[in-house]
Amino acid sequence: MNFKKALLTTLTTIMVGGVVLSANQNTSQFEPQAANPETKRIWAISRVSYWFADSAIFSVATKKSDGSAYTTYTMTRDENNNNTSDGFTGNQTYAYFVDVPTDASQVEFFRQVVANRYNYSGWTSYSSGMIYVYDENDVIGLSTDTNYSFLTTKVVSDYAAELDTSAEVCT
Repeated sequence: MNFKKALLTTLTTIMVGGVVLSANQNTSQFEPQAANPETKRIWAISRVSYWFADSAIFSVATKKSDGSAYTTYTMTRDENNNNTSDGFTGNQTYAYFVDVPTDASQVEFFRQVVANRYNYSGWTSYSSGMIYVYDENDVIGLSTDTNYSFLTTKVVSDYAAELDTSAEVCT
């Protein structure tokens, strides 16, 4: 009988120990991890009338602060943010963006048609804000508005305008 008790006690201890160990197991390996490296967002608007001609893609190249090799990216049009109040129309009213590694310190914008690249803006330092690509006397230039930020998107603004009375909110 002592053998049976000892065996039962041992098996019970192993089972309880297993339950305690499995409850305390680190499960972080199963949790989703944040993307690395961290990124920052570049915003740009092209005020050049021919920038999107020939189905051109709005593209940007970035360089690190040490001047090492550059990387190119395709800008994405933000369908929710456009501004027609300043006389521009079509693609020239939309903000474009791309997320790049935080160590990117210089940018250069250009038009890309298939594998061909045209109308380079030239390299400029970048930290934050909205960059405007413009054409002055047939020379592509850049201006940066460092105070520019989207406080709210067009979708949110339009929705808020719809909810201007309590009657509309309740419906």
